[in-house]
Amino acid sequence: MKKGRTILYAEADAGEGTTGRISCAAAAALLVLAIAGVVLLLATGGHAQWLKYRLSRIMLEGTQRTLTIDDDPDWTLSMPPTITIRLGHATLSERNGTQVFAVLDDARISLRLRPLLSRQIVIDRIELSGLKATVVRHADGTLNIGDLFAPRKRDGNPLQFSVGSMHVSAGELVWLDEAAARRTTLGDIRFDAGPLARTAAGALEFSAQLRASPVDEAGIRLKARYDFDFDSPTPRFMLDRVETQLSARVGATRFDGGMN
Repeated sequence: MKKGRTILYAEADAGEGTTGRISCAAAAALLVLAIAGVVLLLATGGHAQWLKYRLSRIMLEGTQRTLTIDDDPDWTLSMPPTITIRLGHATLSERNGTQVFAVLDDARISLRLRPLLSRQIVIDRIELSGLKATVVRHADGTLNIGDLFAPRKRDGNPLQFSVGSMHVSAGELVWLDEAAARRTTLGDIRFDAGPLARTAAGALEFSAQLRASPVDEAGIRLKARYDFDFDSPTPRFMLDRVETQLSARVGATRFDGGMN
């Protein structure tokens, strides 16, 4: 059996930071938000209304986007010292606007507390359900998510983070190209991966339904092993042992195929 393999290299000027580090910075920003929530939760004795207010404030000050959490957060403590936070329905706005950028039906994050003392974020598991986002390519070529991936000043002592496993279900990603007046939707997204960190190797599974003209319907499934290193001078991302399945229908014609 032949193994599919894809190796992507990214290079950037060392003074500005690499693309990989920029992506890690964006991910770390979201994790820092979760950590801030934990600290606030413990400091306020678990007052849900205050926690929601502070999380929204942190997001607004950091990204100029409005985070709205409809339900009161729920949390539990377990041993070894771990806090599990569950958030219900939430929305995130576009930058400096009120239009909704992303929606989340439910989230659960299990975080180890002791590593925080040494500036380490160790998350056992992240579960996201009903995560939906719309990415827009404006007529001038800019993206509505450009601010989330803008280069940031490099911290001399950055936070270290790791995630044991991540699960996404019932997700949806919409791509809007204003110049081409085209809309592409990936629905019914399911994603499982782990472990995740600045340098990690593990397995991932991804499946989704593609809706885009002229295809009436299309299903995508992907399984692979990954290996990436965003701390090296030349960030590396590699997929190995790739297995793919694709099914599509255009009118009365149906196509089924795959690759191992």
